[in-house]
Amino acid sequence: MRIHRLTYVSTAAANLQSTDVDDIVQGSQRRNGEAAITGILLFNGTNFLQTLEGEDAQLKPLLGRIQADVRHSGLILLGDGPCDGRAFWGWSLGYAGLNASRTRRAGTAGNGFDPSKLPQALPPELLSLYTSFDSLG
Repeated sequence: MRIHRLTYVSTAAANLQSTDVDDIVQGSQRRNGEAAITGILLFNGTNFLQTLEGEDAQLKPLLGRIQADVRHSGLILLGDGPCDGRAFWGWSLGYAGLNASRTRRAGTAGNGFDPSKLPQALPPELLSLYTSFDSLG
């Protein structure tokens, strides 16, 4: 089976609450586990960055449901294609709620994304993307 990976960024709805994010994470972990989808979601208080991995036939309908979710908007697909293997093996959905960029002290480097806490080393292109997202502020 060939693994497919997609990555997107989107903007949280203005009225998004922390309980909404909890619901997204918990529901996604359950559904992704049932569908053999792995990935990670980062949220910095303003934007989401997510990577999902699995069979293309599973990911395309999932992406449609994600795009229709009113808890965010402006979804931009950053990557969508086959990959050599899973970067998030064993994670139905890893989640990192980063320190919100609007509440981080000026001059502080990064929101708190720590790639050493991931189940394995990220491919260079994902590491660069996630590290860049961490530095937004």
